Amino acid sequence: MKVVSPLACLCVLLVAGCASNDGIDKLSGWKLAELARGVLRYADAHSGRLPDSLTDIKPYVPAYDAIIVSPRTGESPGYIYEKPGKNIREVEEGKGTSGTIILYECVNGEKRDRPCGFLDTHWDTH
Repeated sequence: MKVVSPLACLCVLLVAGCASNDGIDKLSGWKLAELARGVLRYADAHSGRLPDSLTDIKPYVPAYDAIIVSPRTGESPGYIYEKPGKNIREVEEGKGTSGTIILYECVNGEKRDRPCGFLDTHWDTH
């Protein structure tokens, strides 16, 4: 079985014409999910402790330098991470991972409400 790298997927999406807002939202959502997976990988490697910043997850996100760039503006970083608690257990005892937003797309360094990424790796554009 062939494994496709996240960077290759990103290139295909860009070439396919993600110029519409819907396409940009989907690409941004995919990037939010990849970053959220990096947060979970970091937590797994650090006894449940959550990262303090996005740069902490760089070793856990393949093609991090490409993923961190906003498809809407080209900004890097194009996303803002908000640490929801000290560790995964604390989050699960609160809102739970599916109700906890940890990532936002940003424009000119300012957080946008949508799209956003959740700790369980799903994302939302509404």
